[in-house]
Parts: sequence; structure tokens; C-alpha cells
Amino acid sequence: MCAIICRSIIPMDIAIGILCFGDKKYFDYTNVLIQKLCEYDIVHYILTDQDDLIQISDKTFVVDYNRPIKSYHDKIMLATHILKLHDVCVLLDADIIINDYDFFHLYD
Repeated sequence: MCAIICRSIIPMDIAIGILCFGDKKYFDYTNVLIQKLCEYDIVHYILTDQDDLIQISDKTFVVDYNRPIKSYHDKIMLATHILKLHDVCVLLDADIIINDYDFFHLYD
């Protein structure tokens, strides 16, 4: 899943939101995404209930999540959090594969 949510017509500041729950494999996928996003100097937020499994960098922000039942609406919670600080929010599931990270610099 990938969703792009904008709060302005001319986006200037993009941040990525990644939802990471469940099996360890999703944390492994997330850590690969984090590594690549850092290489491209992209700010990203991770919504997770196990922040000890996330590789933190200066571009990584963990949003704590402690709900017993996971819901689609949690994605909206992450987007709302990001859009308070950035113009554009791109939501990604932990297991998404990105082949071209230059996509995130289209608005530079």
C-alpha cells in the first residue's frame, strides 16, 4: 500500500510514514526502507509498537503505538501526525519494495 496525502497545492516538504507491526520480517523490511531513505536524505516516521526493533537515524522518528487491535484508521493517525510538520505525507506499508527512490525528490 502506498498513499500520498497532501495539505497544500504546491508541496515543499515530503515525509514518509511507515506502518510496522507484527512478525519480525516486517521490522526487517522497515529497516531496509530506513537505510535507503537515509541514503536519500528523506525524513520518515515509523508507527510501531516495538520501537526497540527499529534502526534509528537522525531522519527517523518513531511514533509510539500501543493499541491492542490494529486498524486502518491508524494510518490516518500517522498521516495526521506527519501533516502537522510537513506539507506531504507518503504512507508505506513495511513490506513495500521501492525500485526508484528518486520519486521522492520530484518536488525539489
